[in-house]
Order: sequence, then C-alpha cells, then structure tokens
Amino acid sequence: MESISANIPKTNKFINGETVSYTLMATVSLFILFSIKQILKVFIGIGVTPSCIIAFLVASIVSFIIERKYVFGKKILSSNIKQIIFFVIRIAVNFGFYKLAEFGFFNMLDMPISFAWFIAIVTSFLFNYVYDRTLIFDCGYDAVSVKQSKTYKIFYKNRYVFLTTVLATACIAVIYVIFSVFPFGSITVMRMDLYHQYGPLFAELYDRIVEHKSLLYSWNTGGGSSFLGNYLNYLSSPLSFLIFLFDKEDISYAITFIVAFKCILSATSFSYYLKKSFNKDNYFLSAFGILYAFSAYFLAYYWNVMWLDAMIMLPLIALGIEKIFKTGDIKLYTVSLVILFFANYYMGYMCCIFAVLYFFVCFINTYSNDGKLNENAVYEKKYSTKALMNNVFINRGVKFAFASIIAALICAITLVPVFMILKNSSATSGTFPQTFKSYFDLLDLITSHFALLETTIRSSGDNVLPNIYTGILTFILLPLFLVNNKIKLKEKATYVVLIIFFVFCFNNNCAEYIWHAFHFPNDLPYRYSYMYSFIIAVMGYKTILNFKGIKVKDIAYTGLAIISFVIICQKFLTNKMTNSTIYATIIFVALWCGFLFLLKNKNAQKKTVSFVLVTFILCETIISSIVGLPLNQDNKNYKENYKTYTVAINYIDNKDSGFYRTELCYLNTRMDPAYYGYNGISVFSSMAYESYSQLQSSLGMQGNKVNSYTYNTQTPVYNMMFNIKYLIQTDVSLAPSSNLYKKIYTTSDKKSNVYESKYNLPIAYCVNSKIDDWVTDEGNPFEIQSDFVKLATGYSNLFKPVEYNSTDFDAVSGDDVTENGTYWLEKSDSSSNYGTETVSLSPTIDGNLYLYVKSSDLKTITVNSEKVSDITQSMEDAYILDLGYHNKGDEVLVSLDASKMESESTSFDFYCYTADDTVVKNMYNSLTGNSLNVESYSDTTIKGTVKAKENCYLYSSIPYDDGWSVYVDGKKAETFEIGGTLLAIELTPGQHKIEYKYFPVGFLYGIIISAVTVFGLCVFYIYNKSSLKLNKSKRRKDKIIVE
Repeated sequence: MESISANIPKTNKFINGETVSYTLMATVSLFILFSIKQILKVFIGIGVTPSCIIAFLVASIVSFIIERKYVFGKKILSSNIKQIIFFVIRIAVNFGFYKLAEFGFFNMLDMPISFAWFIAIVTSFLFNYVYDRTLIFDCGYDAVSVKQSKTYKIFYKNRYVFLTTVLATACIAVIYVIFSVFPFGSITVMRMDLYHQYGPLFAELYDRIVEHKSLLYSWNTGGGSSFLGNYLNYLSSPLSFLIFLFDKEDISYAITFIVAFKCILSATSFSYYLKKSFNKDNYFLSAFGILYAFSAYFLAYYWNVMWLDAMIMLPLIALGIEKIFKTGDIKLYTVSLVILFFANYYMGYMCCIFAVLYFFVCFINTYSNDGKLNENAVYEKKYSTKALMNNVFINRGVKFAFASIIAALICAITLVPVFMILKNSSATSGTFPQTFKSYFDLLDLITSHFALLETTIRSSGDNVLPNIYTGILTFILLPLFLVNNKIKLKEKATYVVLIIFFVFCFNNNCAEYIWHAFHFPNDLPYRYSYMYSFIIAVMGYKTILNFKGIKVKDIAYTGLAIISFVIICQKFLTNKMTNSTIYATIIFVALWCGFLFLLKNKNAQKKTVSFVLVTFILCETIISSIVGLPLNQDNKNYKENYKTYTVAINYIDNKDSGFYRTELCYLNTRMDPAYYGYNGISVFSSMAYESYSQLQSSLGMQGNKVNSYTYNTQTPVYNMMFNIKYLIQTDVSLAPSSNLYKKIYTTSDKKSNVYESKYNLPIAYCVNSKIDDWVTDEGNPFEIQSDFVKLATGYSNLFKPVEYNSTDFDAVSGDDVTENGTYWLEKSDSSSNYGTETVSLSPTIDGNLYLYVKSSDLKTITVNSEKVSDITQSMEDAYILDLGYHNKGDEVLVSLDASKMESESTSFDFYCYTADDTVVKNMYNSLTGNSLNVESYSDTTIKGTVKAKENCYLYSSIPYDDGWSVYVDGKKAETFEIGGTLLAIELTPGQHKIEYKYFPVGFLYGIIISAVTVFGLCVFYIYNKSSLKLNKSKRRKDKIIVE
C-alpha cells in the first residue's frame, strides 16, 4: 500500500500537468457553454439558434484565454496573429464536428440530439488538444515535463480519488449505453414516484425560478399547498439546480443526468473518506468507492433522487467526526451536516442518529492514555473545567454536541418551517407501536448480500429485506475481518456491535419507526440501509489494509463456506432470489477468492493485481446494475403531450387573467398540474394535507386518502366547490358534456380541446352557517356532495338515482343490484380465471350520468351504452366515473370483472346517479351572487370583495393551513375549517373587502435563528482572527525587546 507521504508527482504522455489542466479547462468551458445557452434562451428569451451560437463563441473564447494562460503558457512559440487565425479555424472545425454529428446521428440514424452533442463534444475535446498545442500555441516543450503546477499536484495527491470518479463515470456510461439512456438514447431514469411526483415538482421549480414566482406557496397542485414544504422535502439539494442546464420539457433528461452525477459523487466521496481516514493511496480506494456507490441501496432507490445526497455526505460526516477526535476540528463535520440538512432534512435526521453511533465507535477505537488528551497534565482541582476538558470523551463530546447544535441552528431557516408543515401532512401520521414485531429471518438477511437480487421496494409481502448488497468482495471480507490478527480486538468488537445494532433495527418495528422520523413509511422500507453498506465497506477496506493478518487457508475456508451456504440457499429461495442469483454469487465468490489468493502471492506484480481488481469491480458492478436497474421509461412518452397541453394552457392564460383552476380530463402523472404549470386540484406528495386528501376521497376523487388525489372529470357540484373552470381533453378521455361545458378552443395539432364550465364559482363564496353540520365520512360520495349543496344553499335532490333493470351472472353468483348500496359477489369456481357480473340500469331523467363502484378485490369495471363504448375503470383507487349525457330510459350495462379476485367472495359498493340540471342551475344562481370578486392575486395573496346578504360563512376551497391569515375590511378574522379541512371565516351582512395572506408558520423564527447563528459565528471568527494577530504582534515585539 502506498502512504500519502510518497506522493511525489509523476507524469507520462497521457497524464501530466498539461493534460490535467486541459481537461479541467474543457470541463469549465463546457459548463459555460450550456449555462450561457440556457440563460440566454430560458431567462432572457433569446431564440434557440442565437443562444447556441453566442454560448459557443463565449465558451470558445474562454477556453482560448484559459489555455493561453494556464494550460500551454509555459512556452508559446507562435505569434498572436497566428494564434487568432488558427483559433478562428478551430471554432469553424468544432462547429463542423457538431453539424456532422447532427447529420449523421440525429438526421440519418434517428438518435437523440443529445447523442450528437455527446459525439461532437468528445471529438472536439480530443481534436482541440492536439490542434491547440501544435498549431495555435506551437508549444516549445514536452508535455511530460509539466508536473509542478498546483493543479497537477492536487490531482496527483488525490489520483486514486479521481480514478474512482473516472471508473464510476465509466460504469454509469456503460449502463446507460446498454439501456439506451440519455445521452446515448431517449430512455430515462423516471420510475414510480420519480415519474409521478418528483419529476413534475422539478418542472415546477424550474417554472418558479424562471418566472420569479414565490417559493413559499403554490396554487398548482392540491388546490393550493406549501411549495416550501415540497421544496425542502424533494428539491432542496444544491445539485437540483443542474436542471437549468436543460429545457423544461426535457426535465426527465435533467434528472437522469443528476442521478448519474450523484452516483459518481457518492463513489468519489467514499474514496476520499478512505484516503483521509486511513492515510493510504491505492487502487482499493477506487474499488470500494465503486462498491459503495453502486450498492443495492442505489439500485433500489436511485429514483428517490433527493436521498442520494445522503450517500454523498455520509462519508464526509464520518470523516468529520474522526477529525474531531484526531485534532478537535469541528469544521468538516459541521459543514457536512449543514449541507445535508439543507439538501434533505429527512436524511439529515437519520445521519444524526448515525453520527451519535459513530461518535462512540471513534471514541472506543481511539481510546488511549487513560482517556486523556494530555496524559502529563496535572490539575490542582480534579473536577475543574480544565481537568474535565482534558478527558477525551468530555472534550470531544462537547465539541461534537456543539457542532451538531450549530448545524441545526444554521439550518433553522428550513428545519423550523418544515416541522410546522409536517404537522398537517401524511408524513408524520402514525403512533408508536405497542408491541414488538420482526420482519425476516436472520438467514434471509444474510442472503441480502448476494449478487443479482431483486431489490426491495414495497413494505408489504413476503421477504421484506433491506437492500444491503455491497459487492461480493465486501461479503467475503466480513468474516476475514473477524479472523484478521492484525486488527485490534476492540476494533472488531465495535464494528460487530454496530452491525448487530443495524440488524436489530432492520428487524424491529419500533426501531424502524424511530429511524423513519417516528413514522411508518407507506413503502420503501429501510431508507437508512446505505449506512450498513458504508460500515461493511469500511470493514472490508480495513481487512485489505491489514491483509498480512490473513492466511491463505482463511481465504479458502471462507470461500468454501460461503459457496456451501449459497448452494444450500438454492433449496430455500426467497422471492428476492432466482437461480441466476445463486450461480452469479457462486461465480463471483470464486473469482474474488482467486483474486485474494493473487493478492497474497508475493510474486504477483502490482500492475497485474490492480488490473484484475479494476476488471472484476467493473464487471460485477455493471452486471449487478443491469439486473437491478429497471430503466425503460422513454422521454418521448413522458413529454408526449407537453407541447399540446402547453399551447392549450397558454390559450387559457391569455384569455382569462382571473383566478381559476384548470384540470386535465386524463392525467399522465399524478402531478400534471406541476409539470404543465397550471393551477389544478390533483396532487401526489408526502407534504399534502392529509385531511384534505381524506375529503377528496369522500367526494369521489381518485386517491389514497393519505397524500394523493387525482382529478377525473367530476360532477358539476364538485367543480363549483373547487373552482374548476376549464378542462383540457384529449382523445383518451370522454369529451365533457355540452349541457355543462362549452368547447372554446382546439389546438392546432388537433390533439387537445379546451372546455369552459357553464357553472363556475370562484375560490370563495358565502354559504349558510348550517354547513357546520356537513358530515364528510367516507361512504356514498353523491350523498356527501348533495349534502353540501343542501346545507350551503337549501336545495336538495341534486342527484337522481337510476333505475336498476337486471343483474346477470357469468361464473359468479351474488346479490341482484336493485338500488344504490353495498352488495355481495362470489366466484362459482375459486380456481377459475373467469367471472363477470353485469348490471343493467337506466337513468330516470335526462342529464349527465355518474357511476361510483368501489371494491377491495374487483380489479376493473367496463361500461357500455348507446352513448359510450367500453369505458374501463381500474378499481385500484375508486372514483366517480363520468359517463356523459344520457336520456331517460337509456340502457347502460356495467360489467364487473371478477376474474382476478384474490378471495372467493367480496363485497362492492355500487352507486349511480344523474345530475339534475335544474338543481345545478339553482345552486349556481344561489351562490354566484354572494361570491368573492377576485381583484388581484399572487402565489401568497388573494384580494377581492364580497357582498353578504346575511350572517354567513365565507367558504373557500383553499386547504386549511395555519399560515393563512384572512382580513375582512382590514381586520384579521378568525379562521376555521369546513368539512375538517376547508379554510373559512364568518361574515356579517354587507359589502366587505377580503384579503387572504399566506406566510409559513415558523419561517420567520427560522430566519431569525439562522441569521443570529451565522452572525455570531462571523463575529467569533473575526474576533478569533484579530486575537491571533494581536498575540502574534505582541510576541514579535517581545522578541525585539529581548534582542
């Protein structure tokens, strides 16, 4: 192993001071190119072509200046005129590279334009070095001789850390090439919540920054929500701002790049930790960096992009704690924790738990001198402050605690408001478990170290195991760590206890509850398992550093024992394992044991060992990643409707400057309002108001009653309740009925139609105080909507029940559906994959027909009539289904598919009604005359006037939040909730000026705490520096006097 003291710079014709400086220059120039292009295009509004040309010219000029001064400046033989002439030619050649790549790959081979950019950049990078060195600057020296530059010294000192970066980049590149992922194709990393939730939120962040909107509150999703909460929960990583290097419609490309970049930084960070912690330089730094970054945690949760920052920062936090023990310096630990808190408070909380654990590990492993910093120090008083602070545990513990508190205080600007926001969201619901519960057998946990496993995503089902695979090499080194006679016993003990602690936490419901911020997550269990990977990777590296303490027979016995265990496991496969898992693990164990034998061979050349190590690491990483990463979402599909919806939304915005909500008749993601940038009602976010979600489900919206609800064309009552004025429809959904909506626009591509509601009410209006009696418990959504109308206006019988004609059974039996209510269904043959119940019904009046069927076991329903054909609805999340306009007596057939029932029998709720247009009009006329006339609004304010005819409530569809203040005629009114979640105030008769204002609860306190803390640290720093200067000056004067 190489010690750091041996870092005397060496060079060759490929790696030297010149090539390193050139690579750094090229990277800077490339960043400038994309940054300026996006600034000009997105923020200033210049066209695409001019933006690209200007950015290309500026980046080229910058590269020329940097090369002249810092890269090739040692000895330039060419004249200034020659340099300029050849530089202009180089610009033309580089532009030609791009046009050739565009023509060949984009136009001819139909590959993404990003790939053409990639080819042009790589070609220009290689060409420019030779061209610039030879022709532009005519360098009069050998590049190999450049080895004393500051840049190269830093590079050489950290060469194995940089090698990690290169290897991680190579792994990601190979994986992306295999899956045709951006920039090598149009496939992206979009998956599950990243597809439906985080991606659209990134798009909204993009809009808010570009359009200078508020980051505190947003009308885009959920009928209104704290954007600050969403930002701090999902988007606050400093790396999130890399999205601005891309266009908004290609936000999935931006996220794909960020995921790769964070993976690379994780590998680099861990290698840097190993280098600094163990004071060694070797290829194993890079190897273990790769194993950590591509561990099963990344393979399972890469799409939770906001959690990846914790993988980057954890090694630096651990290194900071070690530094506290070694030197007493708290800066690295404090800064690392601050960055993580800002990047993701949730992961910051988990890392605080880890930090406490790791503090004790460091204390035990570094304990010496009877626990004293200065063993020779003598104090008059045994328990004086100085004597106590000479104790290692007390001294380092005080500094550790102080640094942790300072980090939290600096981050109070985010931690305080997010704590207040979480109180109303689903992310903090739950109660502490009353009994202990385990999740898996310990032998099954051991199999989680195997290769080619299916990763754990869901919290339910069998074999819910943590994602802890960190390479087979690490797995082999764990038992060798224990038998290594060069590693101290106390070190082994501390790490074994740490491992046992994490295993206990994985397998205990109470510990899981605490780790996940006193909450059981809906899915994605063991969100802290990357910490386990960190620990075992460190143990593996320690074993390698002390490999002299391992005997050949130890390797042989360990390898045979593991292979035997794997073979036995083939008889007891978990649902995470396949035969491929077994065979791949056996092969990798054999290969890595062979490598360890090679490592023990004193005659083996270092280059051979290094080559085999890197080859094996890359092969295992790439193979495991190919199996573990389900990359299949095409950017073309993700943004399929982006242009047509954007045109439709722009038309609405240009036509109507008032405050209103818009919705799509069919949503591609659960957060389309955020992605396309319109004020909607749909939402999917852990920061969603849970009570509002429950109300939406009760009203017949598709949702989970916790953190999501999705709009599908709803009843006119719902639309009036929630200010839905415009609908955008494509051919995948039924066109809104002409009796309720007016078609006002069709996009030029004929893909989207815009409809305006004939019965639109604003965001707030006066309702009868009897609305206090409104019961919103889940049940019949039509009754809940009808009750709202009756209590608010006095009008009743808005929904007319249909007449049920008959019920037919095919391979099933059950109750005949004769009226709205709950019924029973049973399969005739429980093993059969077929079974259907068909209900025939007819409206009793002309009007829009609505259906609501709910069942825990039925999978789909299909509706047919003369007016509609094969309208299918999934029963996963029941919602009111708009069947369009039907005349009295029309026969409608509703088929319930029982073929995929998991049980022999089940119950289902069946409700079908026609909306009475007369009552709808009466409701509208009653409420519109007492509604809020919105005069102005912003993201955080609404101003308007309202005329109340009598004592009443001013109802609003704004989700109740303590951050909202409502002023009536300049005086603050007391707010309360209607339906347990809708913001309202009391009004007296007369004309009133109304103003809604929003400011996050706790945000001001957070700002003050953070500001005071930062100011105090600055004052302390200045004072400390001044004191050092004064002391230095005093010592200098004393020295002069003595002389």
